[in-house]
Amino acid sequence: MANWQGLLKVSPDKTVSLLTDAAEGLKFALTDGVDVAADGTIYFTDASYKNNLAHFMVDVLEARPHGRLMSFDPSTGKTAVLARDLYFANGVALAPDQDSLIFCETVMRRCSRYHIRGDKAGTVERFIDSLPGFPDNIRYDGEGRYWIALSAGRTLQWDVLMRSPFLRKLVYVVNILMDSFTV
Repeated sequence: MANWQGLLKVSPDKTVSLLTDAAEGLKFALTDGVDVAADGTIYFTDASYKNNLAHFMVDVLEARPHGRLMSFDPSTGKTAVLARDLYFANGVALAPDQDSLIFCETVMRRCSRYHIRGDKAGTVERFIDSLPGFPDNIRYDGEGRYWIALSAGRTLQWDVLMRSPFLRKLVYVVNILMDSFTV
């Protein structure tokens, strides 16, 4: 579930504590997607540092790279940005060997691999492009497959909208005007 407060820890006694809420001087606005490595490192995405869940559609319509992939080390309390300028980073799953992880970018309909260790450490490469819909999280099933949830399917209307900044801005303005007239 998306969160605008940051990365939270929920203890067995149901106590909630904040682990981190910013990186590189930017507060998280839409923390979403988390996986924990065997060494305790927490990997997560911030879909947008600009727009929270109440305004996620603004981020989608802007189609700008406000998302980040991050790690949090509980032993040091340090948050690191691993990849930035992502298009609505939404979901993360560690690979079985934990040498890499897969993360989704909803607006681009793709998932990419971030290399944690090895010769390619610190690099990003495409895992899958041109998904038939908009990825809204990813999980590894323990049997060699990744499951990617799609929040909506690809449509002609969305394809046209995503190719036209003018149309996206028009849809945004119309939505703002309609919201201002609702009670």
